[in-house]
Amino acid sequence: MATVTPPATRIRFRVAALGTGLAMLTYLDRTAMGTIAPVVTKEWHLTPSETGWIFTAFALAYAIFEIPTAKWAEKLGTKAVLTRIVLWWSVFTAATGAAVNLSSMVIVRFLFGAGEAGAWPMAARAFSAWIPRFERATVQGIFFAGAHLSGGLTPLVVAAIAGWLEWRAIFVVFGLVGMVWAVGWYAWFRDEPREHKSVSAEERDHIEATRGLSTKRDQGSWLAVFKTPTVAPLCVQAFANSYGFYFFITWLPTYLAQAHGMKGAELAIFSGLPLMLRDGTVVVASRAASEELRRLAR
Repeated sequence: MATVTPPATRIRFRVAALGTGLAMLTYLDRTAMGTIAPVVTKEWHLTPSETGWIFTAFALAYAIFEIPTAKWAEKLGTKAVLTRIVLWWSVFTAATGAAVNLSSMVIVRFLFGAGEAGAWPMAARAFSAWIPRFERATVQGIFFAGAHLSGGLTPLVVAAIAGWLEWRAIFVVFGLVGMVWAVGWYAWFRDEPREHKSVSAEERDHIEATRGLSTKRDQGSWLAVFKTPTVAPLCVQAFANSYGFYFFITWLPTYLAQAHGMKGAELAIFSGLPLMLRDGTVVVASRAASEELRRLAR
């Protein structure tokens, strides 16, 4: 009897889709605070400086714990650490609705930031194991576009459900969404393609031959990282991008509400536009980067 060769699988694209879902979740929860900030500020009679502390608490914790959390994954693996990350931040997303004053809100948002730190490095780590090098820029572009699209739609989602849920309950709902994702991730994902029973031998061999990962355990020192010529310019670029971008996911709704009197659907649309309009250019640029890498390798 002739041997029947099973068709090649495309499980790596499901990993990309699951990672993009993660990106969308991160911006759903981050942007929600900025969207609801005008309501919280009015309810608690906060000054601009006090509102700023709520935003800063998340960003500060996120920066402090980003590298330690990513380092932790080198010992425990992407699956385990990312599950912990999403469960942690989902709990504190829901707990945001339990805050009763400025102090408790700052503490909760700090713990939320500490929990979410490492999420994007974990996604990049998963893509490096699962996505061939020539497809990775495109996948990363889709990942970023998904995050920005989610951030842009979050004000509309909040506006749509604010009519039948108060702001505290909205955070609980968003926290539950993250918990559902974490359960699905832990049940389905595997750190290596060869560990996933749905991956065909053909796809496994293709990924491992083209992902460009070193087989050495020792990847060098921190000094070697900072001596890499592209690292410093990339850090400066990321700082400049984040400095302006952070305004859109934090202060923009408050600015539009207070300075221009926007509210309801109008406020939601204009708050989300800067994020939604980034999506197309991100995907196009990342696709071009993938094609350039493929051309240079020929």
